[in-house]
Amino acid sequence: MRSNGPSGNDRRILDWQERWQGLADALERAMENKAYRLLMCAATVVLVLVYVIVGTRSVEPTLWPRNRWVEFRESETGAEFDFNKWERAERAVRNVEKLQRALSVRSNWQPTPIQLDISYFLSANSLSPKSFAIEAHVLRLWMDELRGQPALGVFDLAAEVVVRTVIWEVLPGSRADLQELGSRTWLDATQTIAESCRFRERDSFGKLPWWELCRFKSASELERANPMSLVNWLAGRLSERLRGQGPLERLTTLHTLMVRTTAASAMRLERAQAWPEAASEFGSNLMAFEELLGAKGLVGGETPVREYQRLSMVSEPEPRVDIRLAVVTSCVFPQMQQFAKFRARELVWVQTCDENEKLLSAKTAEEFAKKNPHVLMAKIGLDETRLALRRGWLNGETRVTEIRDLDRGNILHRNLQAQQEEWRPDLQVMKLRAPVDVLQFVRPLKN
Repeated sequence: MRSNGPSGNDRRILDWQERWQGLADALERAMENKAYRLLMCAATVVLVLVYVIVGTRSVEPTLWPRNRWVEFRESETGAEFDFNKWERAERAVRNVEKLQRALSVRSNWQPTPIQLDISYFLSANSLSPKSFAIEAHVLRLWMDELRGQPALGVFDLAAEVVVRTVIWEVLPGSRADLQELGSRTWLDATQTIAESCRFRERDSFGKLPWWELCRFKSASELERANPMSLVNWLAGRLSERLRGQGPLERLTTLHTLMVRTTAASAMRLERAQAWPEAASEFGSNLMAFEELLGAKGLVGGETPVREYQRLSMVSEPEPRVDIRLAVVTSCVFPQMQQFAKFRARELVWVQTCDENEKLLSAKTAEEFAKKNPHVLMAKIGLDETRLALRRGWLNGETRVTEIRDLDRGNILHRNLQAQQEEWRPDLQVMKLRAPVDVLQFVRPLKN
C-alpha cells in the first residue's frame, strides 16, 4: 500500500530549504543590529584598501638603493623585480661610498652627487655578481668632473688604467691575477681590435667607447693594434708598484693618479689618431703615458720586447722588436748564413715539416728544450755565427747539422771545434763548449 508521506529525496530538499531559511533569518536579524552592520562595512572597506595597495605595489617602480654620492633612476619601468640585481646594486652603492672615502683620505675631495639610469645597467647585463660596471662608471664620471669635460676620445687608456687600479686596490674582491699580467711585455700583451672584440663581453668593468670599433667591417681597421688591450697589463704593473707603499700613502697615490690622468696633457693619448696601427710602434706613446703617471720604469722601455716568438726560416723579423727567445722552424736543414738575419737574445732552430705542430712557449732556450722533448733542435749563437761568417771561420753554406758531424769529413775551424761536450738528460740535449759557440746545444734525433 503506497505511503502518503514525502519521499527520502523530498525530505532532503526540505531539510536544505529549512537550513537556508534559518541562515537568511539569522543574517536579517544581524543586519538589524547597528554595531554588527558597522563592523561589516569596516571590514569591506579594509578589504578594498588591501586590494588597492597590492595593486599599486605591483606596478610601483623598484626602490633602488642610494647614498649621498649616487642615486638611481629607472627610465624604463615595469621590469620584473629581481632581488639578486637589487642586491648587486646595493653592493655597488656601498662600494661607491668606500671609493669616495679612500680617494679623499688627505684631500677631503667631495665629488658632485650623480644620478644613474639603472635601465642602462639592466639592459647591458651589468648587474651580474662579478660585475663592477657601476663602480667603474661612477669613477669615470668623477674623472670627467676633475677634467672639466667628458672624455671624448676612443682610446681612453690613461683614465681606464687608473679606474681599474683604484677598484683593484680599494675593492680586493675585484682584483685580477696580477702575477699573470706581469709575466708579459707590453708587446706580448697587445691585441688587435678583432682579438679584443672577441673577449670584450667578459670585461667586468662595463661598456667602453672603443667597443663601437667592433662594428667596423673593414678587415684593415679590425687588424690594427688596440692600445686598450693594454689596460689590464698596465693596471697590473701599477698595482705591483703600489704594493711597496703603506696603506695611507697608497690611497694618496690613487687620488694623485686620478688628477694626473685628467690633466689637459692626457687628452692627446685618448685620440685614436694619436696611436699608430702597428703595436711595435707604441713605444713613444707608452713612454709619454709613463711620464704622465709619474711612474718611471712602468712600461719597461720604448723598444718593444717580445719574450717568445715563433718564426719560419723565411720570416722577415721586425727590426724594432727585441726578441728574447726566437724559435725558428724549417723542414729542411738550413744553412748557417740563413741565421745571420735574425736578432734575438737566444735562438733555437726546430726541424719540423708541419707549420701547425704544437710547440710550447718558454722564456729561455733551456726551458724550451725541457718543454718540447719530442723535436729535433739546436741552439744557435747568433753573435758567434755572424762573427764566424765575417772572419771566414765558417762557410755560410754549411748546414746546421754538419757543424758537429766530423765523421763525414767536415773540417771545422779550431775556434768552432767543441772543447767540451756534456749530455743533459733533463733537457735531452748535448751541450757544447767551443772558443766560439756557434752551436751551443743540439738534440740529434727525435725521441
